[in-house]
Amino acid sequence: MSRAAVPAFDPTPWRGEVTRVAEKWAPNTSHVSWAGPIAMVAGVVLSVWLFSNQEQYVGLVPSRVPEVGDIAFEVGFVISAAVYTALRPLRR
Repeated sequence: MSRAAVPAFDPTPWRGEVTRVAEKWAPNTSHVSWAGPIAMVAGVVLSVWLFSNQEQYVGLVPSRVPEVGDIAFEVGFVISAAVYTALRPLRR
């Protein structure tokens, strides 16, 4: 019996962003910040492209070093938190 691989959305990069936002949460909406959406997209795209190890797609790192396995979850968290931290001071 074979199972079809079903791609799933991984919200881990969003969690990395929310972790950083939660430190200074304020309901002030008078400013515009693209740091959150940019951090989430960067976390998802880079972690899947580089570190995903699934049936239908194998990223660059696991294809060269199979022992690494699928660590897109952890890497997505770290990337999105780092990108958000870097872009947060640049808000208008």
